[in-house]
Amino acid sequence: MNKKILLFIDIFIFFCISLKNMTNMKKQPSTEDYLQQTPNKERPLGISFISVSEAIGSGIGILFGLLIITGGISFFIQGKLFVELGVVFIILSLIALITAKGLWNGRKWAWTVTLILNILGLVFFILVILGIFSFIPLFRTNMTRYIPDLLFNIYIIYYLTRPHVIVFFKR
Repeated sequence: MNKKILLFIDIFIFFCISLKNMTNMKKQPSTEDYLQQTPNKERPLGISFISVSEAIGSGIGILFGLLIITGGISFFIQGKLFVELGVVFIILSLIALITAKGLWNGRKWAWTVTLILNILGLVFFILVILGIFSFIPLFRTNMTRYIPDLLFNIYIIYYLTRPHVIVFFKR
């Protein structure tokens, strides 16, 4: 399945879940209100979605990295085949897989890593859309195709900073 289709499905499901949560809430309680209540040990549905999506994405990243290394995908930048890029894909994908497991288990470090990586992703996609990386052939075509990735990063950052999510990771 196409990466854009998977991303669109992820964003759509995540949007529907959040829309349902927003319609059920009349007033957004503050983080302090949540902390004064009994700690909720139940994982928020959005965190489950982010964790599963990250695990699936990291699996795809590992396969992509292996294909680059074995030559199944020729990835050329200015005429040179970057096998090192395959290794980078695999390492980042393994980090994402470990982070997905940490999110699933409610680990504070996983929340921090996910927030930092999504902020970095947000900056990266803004730079790509602005054409900063246009010297790389991969980023030379139709910059607007990266807008869904940008919106997905924005939404993840928004969701991770909601009070009930913060409280889940502070337990």
